[in-house]
Amino acid sequence: MVYEYILTNKESKFYNEHNFKEDYKFKVVFDCDVIIDYGNKKEKIKLVKEDEIHWDDNVIILHNKMNHYRSTVSKNELLIKAPSLSLLKIIYEKPKEEKLAPGSGWEAMK
Repeated sequence: MVYEYILTNKESKFYNEHNFKEDYKFKVVFDCDVIIDYGNKKEKIKLVKEDEIHWDDNVIILHNKMNHYRSTVSKNELLIKAPSLSLLKIIYEKPKEEKLAPGSGWEAMK
């Protein structure tokens, strides 16, 4: 059975009225094919267990510990069609900024 999973835009009515925002992502529970609806186009993609989908400016798919940036979303919600119980909606915690030692050369690349 196909289920529709939805992430809403950060600029949603609820966020603006209450000045509060919880950001969510989906974690893949088992390997599956999904259809991602960006509003202006759709994409069919295979996801594997432990992959994650997050919507920032672009849709970001975490696969093999690497972020893969996909298309932008042209509406106020991201719709993902996938098998029932294949995605788990969890709170997205933004990664902490890593501090680099001065003089390492890496700080110049930021």
